[in-house]
Formats: sequence, structure tokens, C-alpha cells
Amino acid sequence: MRERVPVPTQDDVKVEESEVEPPWKAVERARDGVVTRGARSWRVNIAAGAKVALQARYVIKLPSGKVLVGGNRRV
Repeated sequence: MRERVPVPTQDDVKVEESEVEPPWKAVERARDGVVTRGARSWRVNIAAGAKVALQARYVIKLPSGKVLVGGNRRV
């Protein structure tokens, strides 16, 4: 399973990954050879008819002077 996390273009914006179950790994190149920044991959074995939950959370930290596209949603 592949996923992608946001990749900030500004040095003062940070993305912190947390609570990833099961653990994933950063992927430098996809199968087609294209570089995808922020790509992550889970490799899990699933028995026929079984279900597996994959969970990942991340936090985006912005300086107080930054504004989100569409308006500042800080409360």
C-alpha cells in the first residue's frame, strides 16, 4: 500500500509523522521510476478474506504569521 504525506516548500513549515501502525518506510522511487516526494509504503501480508487496518497520522506546524490557503483556520 502506498501513501503520500505533505512535503512543505518553505523551511519554516514542518510536517511531523506520528502514530503509524504498522510502521511504514519512505519510498524514494515508485515502480515506474518516478520520484515522488513524501511517498511512504506499507508492506503487509493479508490472508484471504482477512482485513488489516493501516493508520498514519501527521501534524503540520505553521509559524503564527502564516495563513492557510482559503483563510486562517486557527482558533
